[in-house]
Amino acid sequence: MDIYKEKILEHYKKPHNYGHLKNPDKSNKAINVSCGDEIEVDLIIKDQKVTEVGFESKGCIISTAMMSMLTDYIKDKKVNQIMKINTKDLQKIIGIDVSPARLKCLLIPLQSIQQAISKN
Repeated sequence: MDIYKEKILEHYKKPHNYGHLKNPDKSNKAINVSCGDEIEVDLIIKDQKVTEVGFESKGCIISTAMMSMLTDYIKDKKVNQIMKINTKDLQKIIGIDVSPARLKCLLIPLQSIQQAISKN
């Protein structure tokens, strides 16, 4: 099995940072209506930096694995850096090229995080 596919399966079966945080500074729920993915994210932000992140999801392998990897990636990053993350960055993080049909599955974790950051 391809090493990237193994990594994706590992993050899907045992997602990192899974579970809600107590007293988050920011929270958001995002839904991908095309395939039914639902992601809820909680963030703790100190000095404009994400110090803790947690999530819960009901979704496909791509969205869950991407969220797990992305939560690892954004820890200790400044919010302005997180707001600049794009599709190419996500494909580097997950390690595969995602087909156009699955692009929304890849993007919903990032959208959920960026929307949480943008909330007042």
